[in-house]
Amino acid sequence: MDDFKSFWNNNQGTIIGVIVAVILLITKLHDLVIALILIIGCGFIGNYIYKNKTEVKDKLKKFIDVTKKGKIMDRSGARELAFKLLYSLEIQKPENIEEQIELYIESNNITSQNAKTYMEDVVNGIEKNKEQIDKLIEKNLKSDWKIERISKMDLSILRLAIYEINYKELPYKVAINEAVELAKKYGEDTSKKFVNGVLASIVKEENK
Repeated sequence: MDDFKSFWNNNQGTIIGVIVAVILLITKLHDLVIALILIIGCGFIGNYIYKNKTEVKDKLKKFIDVTKKGKIMDRSGARELAFKLLYSLEIQKPENIEEQIELYIESNNITSQNAKTYMEDVVNGIEKNKEQIDKLIEKNLKSDWKIERISKMDLSILRLAIYEINYKELPYKVAINEAVELAKKYGEDTSKKFVNGVLASIVKEENK
């Protein structure tokens, strides 16, 4: 008897908890208890929000702003931004490319470090290897075509795709698909077919 009392005294909290849990499970009252807890909890939260509307609103706005600015940009999104920058540089022909990259990133509120690094690498890499890339493009044009005939939009897309295939070892199927999507979205009616044809010809030649 003394042993039982000692056991009870040392473990009564646990024993009572187990008994209550069993009763709740058997009678399915646990659903009611959970509902009551949720109702009470929501009541407290609602009351707090009501009394601190301004503070809660400010905190929520800050949270949303931070989430938007700090969100991770996927590679397709970064690629699209890089293409737009390449197109802009092709039109402006600036002397200081690094300065233009910084201005572009700042003006477009690009905060993802992955996107920044990718764009800087792409723009600088294409600029560094532009002569070889353009020769490859011209070599795979129709015999009566010169690179000057290509629209700046299509040329920017082609340079981006070729750079990623030849210098970043991006699988050519991925690079071509991404380039075609950009051509469909930003190019002329013939851009999709033209970009796909040039890139397919380059890949075929390099895989001989």
